[in-house]
Amino acid sequence: MAGRQRTDYAARLLRVPIHARRNLDADLSLDALAARAAFSPYRFHRVFAAAMGETLGAHIRRLRLERAAIAPRDSATNVTETAFEAGYESVEAFSRAYRAAFGAAPSDHRQNGAWSPLLTAPSGVHFGRDGVVNRLQLDQ
Repeated sequence: MAGRQRTDYAARLLRVPIHARRNLDADLSLDALAARAAFSPYRFHRVFAAAMGETLGAHIRRLRLERAAIAPRDSATNVTETAFEAGYESVEAFSRAYRAAFGAAPSDHRQNGAWSPLLTAPSGVHFGRDGVVNRLQLDQ
């Protein structure tokens, strides 16, 4: 890929994590995000996965789980509300995903503040109280 095309792709791809950070509860479908980055859905899926080291679906799920991991510390939000805000249709599915990701139940983390809500991210993009933090300075 030529340098100019690589720069163009990078600029177009950066729109997606920025948009996702600000709109985790909005339509983050492949079609909607591909349009935001000005790619066809097929091309976007391939370019995003190659650049970010994870698929779009995995990226969005991870950001939502990281946001959910922060929620119990910051408020009196119950696990049911947190599960629905994270995009899960049941508390059981959310609890399974949370335990698989963090190694403990959400209620365990509510009582124990000595753990990191950040999951492994090949891209270095994470959800934080102030939004996505990344070595690429995505908050520009």
